[in-house]
Amino acid sequence: DAQPDEATDIDIRFGSGAWAGYEAERLWHQPSVIVCNREVAQRGSAGKRLLEIAETRLIHVVGHENHWTEAFREIGLPMPQPSKALRVDNSVAAVLLAASAGATIVLRPYAKRAVEILPLHQPFDLELPIEQAHFLLTPIGMSNVRPEVLLFRQWIAEEAAGT
Repeated sequence: DAQPDEATDIDIRFGSGAWAGYEAERLWHQPSVIVCNREVAQRGSAGKRLLEIAETRLIHVVGHENHWTEAFREIGLPMPQPSKALRVDNSVAAVLLAASAGATIVLRPYAKRAVEILPLHQPFDLELPIEQAHFLLTPIGMSNVRPEVLLFRQWIAEEAAGT
């Protein structure tokens, strides 16, 4: 994480809300959901479907590798061993790979948009709670805030409140 400096007016980060040198205001706190190729998503009952998904490639977003274990626990099944897995560093890469090569667990807003534009489906109503959230950060002690920064801050806060 970058440290605050005079060039930083505002920042948006995903995490715990604790960053040295910044005041953090929570914007969005969304659960994660499973998305996978539509063909796989339509197979069998919920329990069988998750086992079918496990036979594909389980795509993990770095920092959230425990999500698949949690999903299997929520459905009441043990995590298959060994499972085919792939790690990526962001949710965009995860949904793009899931469209052709497997399944992933991403934040609900990412999944919603991905299902609209890619051959993906959300096969369960299951939502996995996460601790992290998106935060709006401003450097502590920042003075002389530019008007456009204030406008952006107001706009993003209103957008977040409306979701």
